[in-house]
Amino acid sequence: MTTVNRQSIEGADSNRLATYLQSTAEREKFELTRRLHDDLGGLMVAALMDVAWTQTQFPEMTVEATEKLQRAGKYLSAAIDLSRQLIEDLRPTLLDNVGLFAALRWQMKHACAAAGVKYSEHYPANEPRFPPSVAIGLRRFAQEAVQLMHGGDLGTYIAVNVATHDSMISVDIAYEGAANAITGRRDGPVLASMKNRIHELGGALALIICPDNRWTVRASVPFEPAPGPTQ
Repeated sequence: MTTVNRQSIEGADSNRLATYLQSTAEREKFELTRRLHDDLGGLMVAALMDVAWTQTQFPEMTVEATEKLQRAGKYLSAAIDLSRQLIEDLRPTLLDNVGLFAALRWQMKHACAAAGVKYSEHYPANEPRFPPSVAIGLRRFAQEAVQLMHGGDLGTYIAVNVATHDSMISVDIAYEGAANAITGRRDGPVLASMKNRIHELGGALALIICPDNRWTVRASVPFEPAPGPTQ
């Protein structure tokens, strides 16, 4: 009689479901990004151009009309900036255009600025050409590492350290002054999502909590360098 390990089967089903949900979310983010950029972005730019055209073609407008057009132009410019920020959050264009390191820098700059937290970064001098799955996976890892800290409680200082050796990359995100905040979230959904994302890449995730109110979340992922662009 064959004995079935129910727990292992349920665990495998949970991993497959998490993988499916993550891949579905990435496809939906890609489509939403395209629509934000091509459709909504195009409409707002066209409207901004019409506002500018109206200002130049009708110089005899009343002061009130001129002020309203100027205000409309500022609102449209702010909406365009917000759309660009949303696009970067959903599907970082920096990954495709510049690379993983630039995308991580952008992520930490904006996350720490929003939370008012000081930070430092260290990256290798040379960046390998990472496969797209590794690049987007590690970018999402960094995004979720910040999400672990609800309510902007990111501690007092963040240090990001990226290292590559042979065909392995490790990304460490270390927090100071926030160990108590992470203690109750080790079994939460965000960390579970991070673990599954990194495991799907063939890597490992580690959460290191130190007694001096510091903690580090570390992702280590193997990769095969992607081929360079065709000459």
